Amino acid sequence: MPLAPDISEAEALTPIAQTFADNLLKIRDPHAVGSQPQFHKGYRTGIAAALHQLSTVSAKAASAVGWKWPILPMVNYDNVPNLRVIWKSVISIGRVGVFVRALKNRHAIVLLRHPCGHVASLLRGEAEHKFPFPPSEDYRLFEILLNTRPARERKLTVDYLTSIHPAERLAWRWVIMYEKALRDIQGVEGCMSIRYEDVCARPELHAKEMFGFCSLPWASATSNFLKNSTASEKKKYYAVFKNPLKSAMRWQSDLSADDIDRIYRVVQESDLGKLYPRGEKLGEQVDSAAPAKTV
Repeated sequence: MPLAPDISEAEALTPIAQTFADNLLKIRDPHAVGSQPQFHKGYRTGIAAALHQLSTVSAKAASAVGWKWPILPMVNYDNVPNLRVIWKSVISIGRVGVFVRALKNRHAIVLLRHPCGHVASLLRGEAEHKFPFPPSEDYRLFEILLNTRPARERKLTVDYLTSIHPAERLAWRWVIMYEKALRDIQGVEGCMSIRYEDVCARPELHAKEMFGFCSLPWASATSNFLKNSTASEKKKYYAVFKNPLKSAMRWQSDLSADDIDRIYRVVQESDLGKLYPRGEKLGEQVDSAAPAKTV
């Protein structure tokens, strides 16, 4: 499945997109499907749930010492009526427009993050060696993004990107990917976008809004997880137990003043800059040419 296909390719890519989505249920990697805590599933008996938890713990322990040990599903998903698959992806922001056209009975939520927060997170991941290679030097991805409409309209080139500061390159990555995603879902039924910072400011309010948008029930387990995960702090890069406001605004201390200036100079080239005006206080609503929500 291409990383940033044009929506004009949606019909041709539909078989690939459908196969891609179907194969999500076959993923067994503990890094992808082993996150804790495990929520109760209505389609698993008590014994199956216990065995699944044991399989998860065993797979994560094996992964810690370099062994590949898949998590066993303990259920045949084909036999589960009305199964709802919830899929979170970072890398698929550039192909969301194709997915929403190729897949049936779906909802899509584009979660926007502050450009400075986005860049700071990637630079921190680089410093902690969390990626196979530095995102700011991932010219294979940049070449893919340069073929998208937002990049072509600006006549951006690889030579230009290699000549600028890493923070500026990552800011252009943010602009291109989010401009493409929001354009591609504009006016498409069952799609919405929301700012990460607004969710951090009012977690329960916006979580319920997103659940309602996707016609998902709000359960006590969900409420408890939300309270617990936002009331404690883990320092791991991929941890979900974090103070949301602290996490959202960490870029203010992580980035230098020069890097912040560089990022804002790039973002000001886009209408998306209106979503994140400089000096805004977290949680304030912003009037923008780009939609805060598309339904």
